[in-house]
Amino acid sequence: MIRLILGLAAAGLLWFMAGDSCAQPQANKPNKAPALAGWPREVKGYGKTIEIARSNALDEAVKVVGAWLKSQNPPLEAWQLEPEKFEEYVRTHLVDGPGQPGQDVKLNVGDVKEWIQPIREAPNWPEMVQLNETAQRRYVAHERQTWAGYGLAILTALLATGWGYLRVDEWTQGRFSKWLGIGAATLLALAGVAWLLSV
Repeated sequence: MIRLILGLAAAGLLWFMAGDSCAQPQANKPNKAPALAGWPREVKGYGKTIEIARSNALDEAVKVVGAWLKSQNPPLEAWQLEPEKFEEYVRTHLVDGPGQPGQDVKLNVGDVKEWIQPIREAPNWPEMVQLNETAQRRYVAHERQTWAGYGLAILTALLATGWGYLRVDEWTQGRFSKWLGIGAATLLALAGVAWLLSV
């Protein structure tokens, strides 16, 4: 009977921790584009060659657009936790054309090439909001699954320790119950400390 209750408790705990809840990220409303004050219209990149300068300008576009999105109210930050997807979107949808070379910058070590990279003036704000919300849902789901895994590991450790304690106590006919209890508690404490240090 006890085993049945423990099994049902384990299944219930796992379902509770891994299941969906209504605490999903809510949409940033309204979906209307904010005033584009401060929206970057172009960025510049520098390098020893035109190719390096152009690559640096594209990297700068990703940084500048990301900083602008973080400054909005509410900020669009979750999307940028997936840097590869965010960078691909900026390069594909927000960079306006191939750009053009600028004026060389003269330094003591030699000339440095400049590349001017325009950015589109009218970004698709609703699409960016949707992409941010999708990334936020993925992040929340990942966090929930991680904690569900932790909960299952803790429950497994408790059940295994309890089962081991009962089996050994039965085998020794209760002669070392006190010491077995201390050993089980110590084992669980050490496992808890190790888990806290690993998180």
